Amino acid sequence: MNYQRIEKVDQNFFQSLASIYMSSANEVILTLEQAVQERDMSRIQFCAHKIKSSSCLVGASYVEQTARTIELSLEKGEGIEMGLVHKLIYYIREFLTELNVYLNAK
Repeated sequence: MNYQRIEKVDQNFFQSLASIYMSSANEVILTLEQAVQERDMSRIQFCAHKIKSSSCLVGASYVEQTARTIELSLEKGEGIEMGLVHKLIYYIREFLTELNVYLNAK
């Protein structure tokens, strides 16, 4: 997590943003899991785009980078390994845990 970036913003604003991110990220995880089972590449691409954009705002750079890779590969029609989507889901969960710890420490 990019703590330097987080500490530069108003904490109340960041807590509101983090709350929205956490809710959205949990929805993305559920949608991604279903899309992987159905091999629905358009939904995977949509979720990657959605989580990429919001992850940038909260400092989740490894989530953002993985989502960007998925989104760009699918945009180019290159396809992706499902393992990369599983990795993205893992990274989102990992970041949500870190974010909870950070918010509870404040």
